[in-house]
Amino acid sequence: MTREKAIRFLITKPYKFGHLLGFTKLSELHNEWILLMLKGKEDFTLQASRGTFKTTCVSIALAIQIILMPNMRTLFIRKTDNDIKEVIKQVSKILQDAHTQFFVNAIYGVQLKLNVKSATEITTNLTTDIKGTSQLVGVGMGTSLTGKHFDRIYTDDIVNVKDRISKAEREQTKVIYQELQNIKNRGGKIFNTGTPWAKEDCFSIMPEAVIALGCVPIAEYGTPSTEEIPDAVSKHVQYFDAVLLENHGALSYSDSLLAAYHKMESLEFYARLLFNAKMLGGPKELSKQQVERLYEIRRQFGMKGRHPADLC
Repeated sequence: MTREKAIRFLITKPYKFGHLLGFTKLSELHNEWILLMLKGKEDFTLQASRGTFKTTCVSIALAIQIILMPNMRTLFIRKTDNDIKEVIKQVSKILQDAHTQFFVNAIYGVQLKLNVKSATEITTNLTTDIKGTSQLVGVGMGTSLTGKHFDRIYTDDIVNVKDRISKAEREQTKVIYQELQNIKNRGGKIFNTGTPWAKEDCFSIMPEAVIALGCVPIAEYGTPSTEEIPDAVSKHVQYFDAVLLENHGALSYSDSLLAAYHKMESLEFYARLLFNAKMLGGPKELSKQQVERLYEIRRQFGMKGRHPADLC
């Protein structure tokens, strides 16, 4: 494999790289998530339910970033110090995998070595930066960040059940999150992943969640066991990734059964999120301009899916 092909593979099909590593359940939806982490120019928030492999996507993105952007300094934050260790361990394992070594050799002509490998930090022989900061640093929410600066910051599950039951915990999480803006280098980016637990938790001050499905229309009611239902759905299939069936249920579709399954998972998650928001007093809707900005970013990334956004 040539250097150009190796780089192109990692920055266009990172989920396929995940398959080589043994994460065979990753789909093109996960590919979009990883690409957002790698190529995003602005702060982003990805809300996803448990079991959707979002943390696996973060681990793969961190590993690819260490390979292709070796002089970039990255901070990874979870709720506690113990929480970050499993992800740092997984990133370390990915970097030492034989498939990763193959790509590194194709790109740089050397064998990747971990010069720093601990429960909280990783540095490889690929970096040429002389500042001394590790390529990847992991910390819990309680760790002091005074004097530290990073090019990219990833937060993962910094909101949990404690934020639901304790207002003090919610406020403390917000204070720490806001401090991240002060340690982000100019031109840097913060990428958040997790699940909201309360109306006024930290997600309320994070950038708008990326709507993985785009618009989800409602297909008009059709009599069961007749052609009315497929006729109603057919009006939307070419434009959207999922459809709500009036008085029936929901339908999602994609280029594979697994990808369609994950779209349905996302649909159910957002429906549950909307329901909870209404129970807590009502959701805070984005303006038309804010929504269009998100869609424009999706178009710039060339993210796959049937929804063209212009119809919404």
